[in-house]
Amino acid sequence: MHRKNSLAIPIVALLLVVAVGMLLVGYFINDRVFYTALEERERDKANSIRFATRSIIDAEVRKLATLSGILKTDHKIAAALAHYRRTGGDIGPLKSAMDDLFWRIDTPIFLVTDTDGVVLYRANEPLKRRDRRLVWGLEDAVAGTDVIGASEGPNGWAVHALSPIRTGKGVAGVLILGTGLDDAFAAKISKETGARISFANLNGVLTGSSPPDGKPRYDTSIIREVLLRSFPIFHMDMDGYRAVQYTPVKVVDETFCLIIDTDVGVVRGMLLRNRMKLVKTGALILAGVLLLGITATTLLVRPLKKLEREAREVVREFTGEELAPDLRGNEIDTLAEANHRMVEAIRNHISARGEAETALRQSGEQLRQAQKMEAIGRLAGGIAHDFNNLLTVINGYGDVLLRRFGETDPARREVGEIRKAGERAAALTHQLLAFSRKQVLEPKPIRLNDIVSGMSTMLRRLIGENIVLATVLDPDVWTVVADPGQVEQVVVNLVVNARDAMPSGGTITISTSNAALAAPEDHDGYILPAGRYARIGIADTGCGMDEETKARMFDPFFTTKERGKGTGLGLASVYGIVKQSGGHILARSAPGRGTSFEVCFPMVQDTGGEAAKSVEAVTDRAEQVRRGETILLVEDEEAVRELVMEGLTGDGYPVLAAGDALEALSLLERHSGPVDLLLTDLMMPGMNGIDLARRLMPLHPGMKVLLMSGYSEEEIGKFVEKEPGAAFLQKPVTPSLLSRKVREVLDSPT
Repeated sequence: MHRKNSLAIPIVALLLVVAVGMLLVGYFINDRVFYTALEERERDKANSIRFATRSIIDAEVRKLATLSGILKTDHKIAAALAHYRRTGGDIGPLKSAMDDLFWRIDTPIFLVTDTDGVVLYRANEPLKRRDRRLVWGLEDAVAGTDVIGASEGPNGWAVHALSPIRTGKGVAGVLILGTGLDDAFAAKISKETGARISFANLNGVLTGSSPPDGKPRYDTSIIREVLLRSFPIFHMDMDGYRAVQYTPVKVVDETFCLIIDTDVGVVRGMLLRNRMKLVKTGALILAGVLLLGITATTLLVRPLKKLEREAREVVREFTGEELAPDLRGNEIDTLAEANHRMVEAIRNHISARGEAETALRQSGEQLRQAQKMEAIGRLAGGIAHDFNNLLTVINGYGDVLLRRFGETDPARREVGEIRKAGERAAALTHQLLAFSRKQVLEPKPIRLNDIVSGMSTMLRRLIGENIVLATVLDPDVWTVVADPGQVEQVVVNLVVNARDAMPSGGTITISTSNAALAAPEDHDGYILPAGRYARIGIADTGCGMDEETKARMFDPFFTTKERGKGTGLGLASVYGIVKQSGGHILARSAPGRGTSFEVCFPMVQDTGGEAAKSVEAVTDRAEQVRRGETILLVEDEEAVRELVMEGLTGDGYPVLAAGDALEALSLLERHSGPVDLLLTDLMMPGMNGIDLARRLMPLHPGMKVLLMSGYSEEEIGKFVEKEPGAAFLQKPVTPSLLSRKVREVLDSPT
């Protein structure tokens, strides 16, 4: 019998394994975080107890020093000692005076010795005959010096304060006050800090606050390491739920190991509760994962069954056989068998499958190339926009300087060179926009000879020294109307194509000529219509092309170069530019005989010699009828704004200048007169030029709008929909071009 939803079992099992693994990882991470937080807390707690212990010890030392300094001047003790010396051993007055003081000063160690160290009085202890107390520092005290220090005596370590007691004949005895570093002192500190306190030295644990039968054992190797290296060591014992810090502590002039032992048993319950919460949460997560797995597999199996039915139908359609379910496996096994049979059937009935796959791969390559070129094109368009702003300033002020200098001024030549370089840079930005397919064509009357002559130096650098560049130019070649930058692009692409066809060197010939056709001509199947044409030809002596390559040479992405060496867009872009300009392109080639291209542009009548303009001279702006119209100039680039304002002011226009839309609105609030023209940059921070025009049109109904931008008109159209009736001026602009455009817009009908 066929098992339904059998695919659910491995999927649900896999989900459960993953969930259990994640829970285990979470459990260990939670424990680690918990222990880390606990250790950090206990470490901080131990440090606080260490500081408190040091404060208690320091306070005890100061107390002993203060009491010793006060009592050594007590006249009763001095008189009793003097009596002892006169009588040869009567200590009655001394005992009386000392007993009276002992109940008031409350120090564990309180005694008086003579200068030989014989104990004359010891509080709460019976005296033995010739009982001597040889305390460290006794000799210094007998010599008259106050001494305080830690030393080991018969009853263990203690802190002693020794002060000489003087009579009229000098030092008569020594007063000794002290506090033992014993269990009582440790218990006192433990009571104040809440932790078990012990003192140890290199010989082991000296004393502690725990009872003798319950005194914990501490690691003597750690004690030794702490004392020798003088740094604290913290240790967590989670088996015994204890936290122990071994830290060096200095008691006057001796260093001991202070052992701070805290009980962390309180966290045992917290840890148990935390683990129970994790178990409950894990159980809920596992139940949720189980429910999710069952639901997901049910939803998954449903489309699988549908796919299985469809695959079986395809098999039945192509083979005429019925595919039975695979009883040994699950839905995927049946679907896999159906897919296998379906693939076999399709392979047997579709013989062109290989060609289809090849075409698909080629389409994918073309798509990747197109995406790459589109990305580069966007970058090129953005760079061209920024360059246009800079070139507006360079070329504009170049025009201004050329108008100031006379024909004989020696500085005119240098400024002319700057102007020529600026125009070449402007042409480069146009080529960048053309490459990115963002260029708006600017057709104008040109002569092909001027194009070729202006590019000859650049072309020679482009082709290399092993290739000869020859030019054959007809001096009477006719004028054509085309975008000069695009024509230059055509020439560059064809020359580069010719160069690549001659890796071992050769000759490239560029020629111009006229052709008048009374009837259409057939050029290898391409019909050239009748008409008058100015032709530019580019021929090479390279390897040539066969018929198959010639048939596809203008196809986008078609290239005969190695992978990665060409985009396949060179001749395709040439074909597009020529067609967009109203021209025709012809090609002749044969293997081993080179290739020649001939580009034919329709001839136009050259009126007024516009095509003969040269970059070496800048003509004066045409005289315009100026009526003193007020112009609102809005431009965020300060240098461009200053140049445009200077040109407009020189033309006699009153100009209101602003750096952005908000400044322009503020300026108009203070301006009471009319505004005849809004000359604004389109792309500005904040409000753009279109929105500014829409804000101002209701306030100034007769105002004309002229938009400027370094982006192309096509690209701008994607950003905003232009205001109806608004004119557009693409950067870079010169004062003469701006003057003509402003006058043209102002004179246009409303």
